[in-house]
Amino acid sequence: MKTAAYYNCMKHLIIFIMLLPLAFPLSAKGDFFRGIDVTSDTKVSVSSQKPDTTKMKFSLGAKLKCKNLTASVQASVPATRVFTGENPFAQWPDFKWNISWTAIPRKLPVTAQLNAGKLQIQGTVSRLRSPVPPQASSLTKQGIPLQTIGISSSVKAPLAASLSLQGTSPVTALPTLQGAVNCNGELFFAAAHSFFPTDDISIKAGASIAMFKYGRPVTSVWKMKTRPYSIQNLWAAELSASLSSSFLNVFAAWEIYQSPFGANYQCGRFQSSLAIKSFSLNAGFFISDPALIASGGSTPLTVFQAQLCPGFIFNLGSICIKTGLSGLYALKVKDSIKFIPYENISIKWENSISGKKSSAAIGASILWNGAKQNLSVQAQGNYRHTFKVLTSSTSLSAKWQEESFSTSLSQSVYPKQGIVNQAQAGFTLSTRKADPPAVKVQSSVTLKKQWNKASLTARFGMDFTL
Repeated sequence: MKTAAYYNCMKHLIIFIMLLPLAFPLSAKGDFFRGIDVTSDTKVSVSSQKPDTTKMKFSLGAKLKCKNLTASVQASVPATRVFTGENPFAQWPDFKWNISWTAIPRKLPVTAQLNAGKLQIQGTVSRLRSPVPPQASSLTKQGIPLQTIGISSSVKAPLAASLSLQGTSPVTALPTLQGAVNCNGELFFAAAHSFFPTDDISIKAGASIAMFKYGRPVTSVWKMKTRPYSIQNLWAAELSASLSSSFLNVFAAWEIYQSPFGANYQCGRFQSSLAIKSFSLNAGFFISDPALIASGGSTPLTVFQAQLCPGFIFNLGSICIKTGLSGLYALKVKDSIKFIPYENISIKWENSISGKKSSAAIGASILWNGAKQNLSVQAQGNYRHTFKVLTSSTSLSAKWQEESFSTSLSQSVYPKQGIVNQAQAGFTLSTRKADPPAVKVQSSVTLKKQWNKASLTARFGMDFTL
């Protein structure tokens, strides 16, 4: 009996096969074939206490690169128990695929790009889904976030198509226009335009609007963080502006969301990055309606957030030393029903030193979680050295939290020649309350073979839990 997974698999495979030859004539002029990359990934998970739960995952993919055309497809077999007689290849695999075609009309100063497949819409749309900015680093100058739509392929993403129109020159008077639609009936549109007052300064303004389909079913009352609501189409929009120069980056955005309860939610963010000689400063803040329901149904529950990240760079000949602090304060609420406030505070100390062949980084962080009323401390370090025949990287981290502790060690090597591209091994030790310690050993090897216009990459990994 053919299952729904079978029909879903065949649907995506047929659509991909139909669209691929249709795109070939559009790119068949001149040097058509540019290359093909084939990848595979096999992972086995073993438990010494429950050997019968040993599972294996497998994926196989290919990426075809042609003139003005890129097509990729990947099939993934879900994790399957090996020693129970279950055939891992008995299930129909999950597919993800994407066809991207780029055209430059002869008489128009624009570049058109068309994408079709199982597409995850990102960029400015990702901010509408997750508006709270992450904690910044003090060691690098913060860049300008993407003010247009980004595209990636995902197994869990729905079928979608997108179109992008962009001027062929950065100084063109034409803005960048992008639109996308998926089979769930969700719509996305973004527009952005850049201005160049001087050779050193660029200003960019952007706007996006999207229609998302989501809802929140009724659950146990004591678990609810927001009121339930039916699945429906809800819109969201963002206006953004940025300024970029050799020593200063500034970004500001304002977002508005339609509420399923008849009102609108708003939030805004501002972030800046300053670099003057050996001193750098990343700073920013975020302010939001505490009842905000972001696109997709997530609830940030953040009223206010501010961060300040000063850093220093010292160049001593061929040696570069960086050091800095990253501090974040957040005022949050436990739910959007009773609005019980609490505070989170995070402080990170970051350091790095790099030379011609070696680099090292060490840091520590402290996080106070006001909701759980507990403190967690984490420390990590990394050392990387380039030898004549390979590059070695060693990482060590430890985390302490109330009544729990975990530490991990990882060693990776990257040979410069041969079929082995990367080999990695490591372990994680964790303890919690009165439970016995848990040890997890991980290892993997990546093999890669390169030909003129083709490459084959195969990764094999194993996790062993003691």
